[in-house]
Amino acid sequence: MAAQLVRGGGTLDIPTADENAAAAMGQVRSFWAEQQEIAQARQRENLRGVKLLRRDTSLTTPATSRITTLDGITPEQGYVWCVLMVSAQLASAGTFQAFITSDTDTTRTAAQQRRLVASGASNQYQAIPIAKNACVLLPGEGLFLNAGQNITAYFLSGWEIPAEMQGKLL
Repeated sequence: MAAQLVRGGGTLDIPTADENAAAAMGQVRSFWAEQQEIAQARQRENLRGVKLLRRDTSLTTPATSRITTLDGITPEQGYVWCVLMVSAQLASAGTFQAFITSDTDTTRTAAQQRRLVASGASNQYQAIPIAKNACVLLPGEGLFLNAGQNITAYFLSGWEIPAEMQGKLL
């Protein structure tokens, strides 16, 4: 700082231009660090409630070629599941489809056939990706799995999220 003599004989320390610039840069850096911390806190709060969904089920023998995943494990009230991948292990090579259903009936109905979300070729092991938000399951809904051979295991993967936050998965 440069000392300046003022009337009356007193001195006053006045910052130089370089000191002013350095102080201003420090304030800007501090402001941006604070803003970054606020943005990160918002991001954490925004994603709170989004949970990974994985369901791995091995079926006891004799396995069937038609099952529903409505065995008491569906989204809880107020939540939705966004299924992004379904896979199946069949007893031998065969076709495989997955339909959205709210019915525990293991016969394929016309309503279920309209809600096809995954279809695979003739293989024993099948993993089928599902387009984002094409398979959103509400409480009481599951998947009707239909195969040309007996299903010995299946796997679902995706996200579970509070229903009012569903827009975050778009």
